[in-house]
Amino acid sequence: MGYSGDAPSRQNQWSLRDEDVAPSVDREDTNVLRGAVELHKANQRRRELFNHDVMADAPMDIMLTALIAREQQSVLTRQAAAMANGIAHAHADAVIDDLIMIRLLTAGNRRDEIGLTQLGADLMREFVSRPD
Repeated sequence: MGYSGDAPSRQNQWSLRDEDVAPSVDREDTNVLRGAVELHKANQRRRELFNHDVMADAPMDIMLTALIAREQQSVLTRQAAAMANGIAHAHADAVIDDLIMIRLLTAGNRRDEIGLTQLGADLMREFVSRPD
């Protein structure tokens, strides 16, 4: 179910079924993952419907992608984050650099690997878990 690095299909880029969740995964973790996937899907629908950069939210899209990767214990690369969100690589790199600068994302062992910092993870988990 995770992002493999290939171009995702528009209909089923991120989907979460009960069989995708390991039995040992905590219910709260499952709810976080489900919330992140639903928000990510809503952002994709908005981008496709309005089809204009002014309606995009690249930083949040990348943060949601990073949260999904973290919850799935997957490695996320800059290229995969850009592709998963339909963002040009140069723009995604600039956004990722900004998110690293404000300490929400961190670079991995290789420059192209990225992930949430503990602060970023805590904030995103709270954001997607709130029942507002």
